[in-house]
Amino acid sequence: MYNIVETGSNIDAYPQYKPMIESMIAEYKPANTECPVSKKIVLEERTKPFRHQPSRHSAVESESNRKQVDAWLQDGIVRKSSSNFASRVVLVKKKDGTDRICVDFRRSCWNSFSPQNPRTNSGV
Repeated sequence: MYNIVETGSNIDAYPQYKPMIESMIAEYKPANTECPVSKKIVLEERTKPFRHQPSRHSAVESESNRKQVDAWLQDGIVRKSSSNFASRVVLVKKKDGTDRICVDFRRSCWNSFSPQNPRTNSGV
């Protein structure tokens, strides 16, 4: 979801489109970002807590990672946790050269199932 915030009229567009774009920005109302859907994840009985070793990152990557997570904390997207489970954070370069934060949930997904979509014993 994008937050569109434009305070000046420094829109770089053809003159015939500029009034239409300005009116769209003026009429824009942010959508509700809360998701009404909740999902419960149940761990299998044999699952033992695990903590992955952190990936090695340069000082610049670590700082970028910390800033992004702090912004997510402030926006309420993520919250602090004291869980016994910790998955590895991996930084992936986007096409524009900036970092994308990814979490490797493979191990936790393998040891869990969703009551809404239980696993079948199909031999997969």
